[in-house]
Amino acid sequence: MVACNNNRKDVKAHITYFTSQNRQSLELENYILSNFDQALREDWIEPFYQPIVRILNGQSGNWEALARWRKPDNGMLLDEQFIPTLDRAGILYRLDLYMADKVIADLKKMQERGHLELAVSLNLFSSEFDQCNMAEEITRKVKESGLSPEFIVIEISNDTRNLNADKIREQIALFKQNGFYVWVDNFGEGYSSIGLIKDNAPVSCIKFDTSFIKGPDQKRSRIVLKKMVELAEELGIDTIVEGVENADQLLALREIGCAAA
Repeated sequence: MVACNNNRKDVKAHITYFTSQNRQSLELENYILSNFDQALREDWIEPFYQPIVRILNGQSGNWEALARWRKPDNGMLLDEQFIPTLDRAGILYRLDLYMADKVIADLKKMQERGHLELAVSLNLFSSEFDQCNMAEEITRKVKESGLSPEFIVIEISNDTRNLNADKIREQIALFKQNGFYVWVDNFGEGYSSIGLIKDNAPVSCIKFDTSFIKGPDQKRSRIVLKKMVELAEELGIDTIVEGVENADQLLALREIGCAAA
């Protein structure tokens, strides 16, 4: 079953094999689900902060909180290794509510030291809105902490495949009404929907997927990116491109007119 599920996209295949890689994936999934409660209880999972840099002046504008799972044997799991498993199991919302608590606590410490100047992004998957009222829960946590919502940015994954679009728009509107900035994450990846910006959803920023600057046909990708950035500007929406790693990519984004990376 595992072998077949991993090979569903190959419509020409009649035979598939259970490999050592399949076994490793299955063992990792079992480890994640078996230890998730303990990981939350004993703080094995923690936020790592990645800067978002403004292209024109090179200064950090915001931070993005990325989940990292420290294993007791000193190993570490990256977010892409455990988040899909939690999402499939319908319990990803528990991780992100936990991350919200951690980020709020870190921001409060910065505030007490007089260094609270930058906002931090929390990443949410659209699927979580069917599991929990995330807007209500995160708003409550922020209000109870006494922190201003302007220091929390909500980044929502734009993979809207098989999801309730009305629920997504409703949650975005609730976040906005409660004073949060809302960004669309991974735009251009998978089954992205332009409807989130077309239908006047209160989105502040679009984060374009790294494939726009790393794809096999970069010339074509950058033409598409340029037009999308121009469209966002006309709608009053800021733009960020993920995955910038060298000066050439940064220069290309500056010429395109993208605000940050």
